[in-house]
Order: sequence, then structure tokens, then C-alpha cells
Amino acid sequence: MRLWPALAVCVTIAAFVIGPLLTTLPLREYFLKGDRFGTPLGYVLHNAIFDIRPFLPGVFEHTPVLLYVNGSLWTIPVEASLYLCVAGFGLLRLFRFPWLTSVVIFAIFLVLVLRPMYLGGAKFPWYGYIHAGFFGAGVRRRSTIAQPA
Repeated sequence: MRLWPALAVCVTIAAFVIGPLLTTLPLREYFLKGDRFGTPLGYVLHNAIFDIRPFLPGVFEHTPVLLYVNGSLWTIPVEASLYLCVAGFGLLRLFRFPWLTSVVIFAIFLVLVLRPMYLGGAKFPWYGYIHAGFFGAGVRRRSTIAQPA
């Protein structure tokens, strides 16, 4: 998977280069004890398996958006799951039938986003579902572009 190496490098640099420079904790405490969010090693390991933890001990404690070291990390598991969906669509050979791909993507979006928003249930659907709709629209668009011979 092409996401994992970049994620691993990003969280490792954040934990072991940027974190020690910006933490309010003494370095020994930062590396060994951490705080209520864990240690830098835990940050790297959890994020490496897509169990996203956006916080490092003592980093950004006094900023307007408290504690977030990398607020966009939540998008990585969403993106990985959508790539798996594309792989599943490919295995089911749905891309051979663009109209069927459109129907399936629309049905999924309808059930996961529009239905809960308009009929009740969830106050607001999980944010990743909305992005999944846009991803699905992009997949649909790409599947209808004529391939060069």
C-alpha cells in the first residue's frame, strides 16, 4: 500500500524530531513516561497500524487547536478503506459496467449519508462518508474516460 511508507516517515519525524523540540515536558519524561495520550513510540506504533492518535505528549498544549500535532491523520484510514473499495469493485468487475458502478456508488452514498441526514438516526454522518461520496464520484468519472488503445 502506498500510504503506509509516507505515514510511517511522517509520524516518526513528528515524534522523534519535531516533538522533542516543541514539548513542554522534560525530554526524559517525554520519551519514557509521556502523558495521558501515551509516549512518542506509542504514537508512532498506533499511527503505523492506522489506529490514529493525533497527539504527542506535551506538544501544542497552548495553541488554539489544542494538542493536535497532525490533524489530518484521520483521513489516512478513510483513504485506505476507499482504496480497498476500489480494489473490491475491480475484483467484482464493476468497472466494466460504468452504469452499474454509478448505481452501486450512489446506493452506498444514499444509505450511509443521505438517509441518516434526512430521515433521522445520526445527527451528522461520520465525516469520512461524505468524502467517500466525492471519492466515489471521482472513481465513477475515471471509469467512464476512454482508455487509449
